[in-house]
Amino acid sequence: MESNETKSINISKIIGHKIIEHSSLLDLCNSWYRSDVKDFHNYIYRRDGFTQLMHKKSLHMAKLLCERMANLHLNEKCDIVIDKDKDKLDKIFRNNKFWLRINNGIETVFALGIGALVENVTGLRIGENLGIIDKTYGKVKIEFVNAYKIYPVTIEDHEITSCAFMSRGSETTNLVYHQSIGDGQYNIHNYVINNETQKVISYYSFLVKKKLFQILKPNIVNNTDLDNDLGISVYANSFDAFEMIDNIYDGMDLEFRLAQRRMYISEEATRVSVDGNEVIKTYDPSDALIFHLAATGANDKPFVESVADEIRDQSYINAINTVLNIISSNVGLGENFFKFQGGTAVTATQVISEQSEAYRTIKKNNILFEQSLVEMTEAIIYLSNDFTNDKIAETKEIVVQFDDSIIEDKGAEIERDRADVSSGVMSIEEYRMRHYGESEDEAKKNVPLETRINKYLPALTQGAMSPKQFMDIVYLGEYTPEDLKYVEEYVKASPQQDMLEEYDNPE
Repeated sequence: MESNETKSINISKIIGHKIIEHSSLLDLCNSWYRSDVKDFHNYIYRRDGFTQLMHKKSLHMAKLLCERMANLHLNEKCDIVIDKDKDKLDKIFRNNKFWLRINNGIETVFALGIGALVENVTGLRIGENLGIIDKTYGKVKIEFVNAYKIYPVTIEDHEITSCAFMSRGSETTNLVYHQSIGDGQYNIHNYVINNETQKVISYYSFLVKKKLFQILKPNIVNNTDLDNDLGISVYANSFDAFEMIDNIYDGMDLEFRLAQRRMYISEEATRVSVDGNEVIKTYDPSDALIFHLAATGANDKPFVESVADEIRDQSYINAINTVLNIISSNVGLGENFFKFQGGTAVTATQVISEQSEAYRTIKKNNILFEQSLVEMTEAIIYLSNDFTNDKIAETKEIVVQFDDSIIEDKGAEIERDRADVSSGVMSIEEYRMRHYGESEDEAKKNVPLETRINKYLPALTQGAMSPKQFMDIVYLGEYTPEDLKYVEEYVKASPQQDMLEEYDNPE
């Protein structure tokens, strides 16, 4: 993750528009994410004129929390479904390692409050004389950009509409400014800046007809600044609890170190005589568990004493679990989501009830994530069709299929929907769309032909459906005139043959 050194470049001067600065809270959230908070994890101990640099041990709760939340929202079981050329879309995802990167990216979104997906095309060749674009080697690229590389320029109706993205290298910095010019169109300005001189050494721009970035944020209000639309970390209101849990964890380590068994041995007990004059120590001087005392025991006799204090480990574990409940409640996961076990905090359960606070938080955040993923997919299709030779057919519907396997009542929901299909309350197509993530057209095609025939045949034979209506629905309009004639003959032979006149004269 980049540091604030990138801010030394005057972005506003380069792009000609004032950027919106991030809150100072961003750096503090990042410090907790790294478990390296100034004057807390590293501090100076002073006593009687003695000073020592101390390091407080950490449970790394901010990092662990964001990992778990990312896995609950976007993981390898998620999918994006389109009605045509899904294999081409999946190939683009594989080439970009998209699901791995989005999982890692969402983790930092929860930590820092904001992130972005940015789409572009690599491998394009542009003729120097006529400016003709050679798309032969064009490939769609998807990047995740963390908070420190995002520089909003304009915000309209709580949405970032124009934004700059920066990536710093060892010698140069790449700055890309997506400037909204209305009607959904954007001018993309590309700058290459010399880090030493801070001068622009390369620049080009081009026009696109689609927004090529999506801002990702947790779906919570920034209570530290109500006018700030840049998002807020999920744990921005949990710093006190983080301090508590690290204090307890560090104290637990100290408790074990102080309670170690120690041996107190007098001077005489450490020596033996060999041949009357050679003295050999009978212990290892580097052993930290043995303390050498000059004093002797009773009656001036050597002594060896073993001391071990009682360890209050359960009191510390109880205290840690109490604070874990506070933290998980603060971020919307409810109590008892985490528990302290085996020396670290772990997820208490792998499934979540639909009635739980965690389930509602997941659904709430997914509202924003779904919108961003749909816009990203639209941008990918646009770039593929306009800037590469690997075309993707325009889609009627984009379905984001989140991982519902963690939901405790998913099995019961499936059984209930199956019963609804059997009783006719729910269609098979609707069932497949809900549980298989298929589009409406895909669901219709994937319903077995025999199932469709059995479903609509009674309506045909009873006169409630014309032969043409039957063929359109059952065979999805893909049939020959001979097929239709065969069904018409079938109806004539049925008890409802008199209904044919009604079909021919609908008035």
